[in-house]
Amino acid sequence: MEEDLIETASVYDFLYVDHDRIGLLLSQFSSDGVLTEIVRESAEGTGANRAIDIKIVKVGSSESGSTALNRRFNARWLVPLLFLDQAKELLKRDISEADLGNLVLATGTLCLLNTDTLQTLYKSPNLQKIAMRKANDNAKEAKETFNRETAQVELDAMASMEPQVQMHLFRSDAPRLWATLRPDGLIMPPAELNMKYGNLIDGNWNVVGILDAHTGLHSSETLEALSGRFEGQIFLQEAIALGHGLRTTYGRPADAYGMTPLLVFRAIA
Repeated sequence: MEEDLIETASVYDFLYVDHDRIGLLLSQFSSDGVLTEIVRESAEGTGANRAIDIKIVKVGSSESGSTALNRRFNARWLVPLLFLDQAKELLKRDISEADLGNLVLATGTLCLLNTDTLQTLYKSPNLQKIAMRKANDNAKEAKETFNRETAQVELDAMASMEPQVQMHLFRSDAPRLWATLRPDGLIMPPAELNMKYGNLIDGNWNVVGILDAHTGLHSSETLEALSGRFEGQIFLQEAIALGHGLRTTYGRPADAYGMTPLLVFRAIA
């Protein structure tokens, strides 16, 4: 389906469109910039008889000729289709062979996680106790030392971060894709999506985006080397370690590709 999707589908159901980034990319295909409006002009013949009553005097007239009509169309939702058409030769279907920065097309099962509600709940002392207990149990199962202070810092950091809409695209027998979606690019508000679908959204969804991270995590040696570049700057060293911990715990999983999504859609006809 991925190979024939753009060529054979005639109607798309869009769930997400990043208009700004698509416009930035599409403008590079043309020296005229991005299409914002379509104007169609046509001429129609006219014939009219007019009569005006002014008190007791009636004035009549007859006119004929042609009138130019301008019809203006909003091209906002035509732009994503133009982008798909212009970029189809650049799309990589096999992500395992794509380089960072390539445009990729992937198909799978869509899972959207709205962290807003979860972050609000994490501010609850009762939920923090439950989270601590689970983290302690996980550490015991992994035969690791549980550091309560570090876990508390991670919980506090999670609760204080800006809310996100995280996307996981699960593909059959292939690593998943992970990304965040801008709320203003979603066709439906995140809360409305959650109330209708929960986290899993029915249908076979397609994502077009820019690949910007391969699977895997930074090695501990890499982190230590990077942290060493900030010797004496304790705050920055802690920020690097904390950022890595937050990413590992709440962000992109180690088994997922990272991408900047441009379009999330499915073919309906």
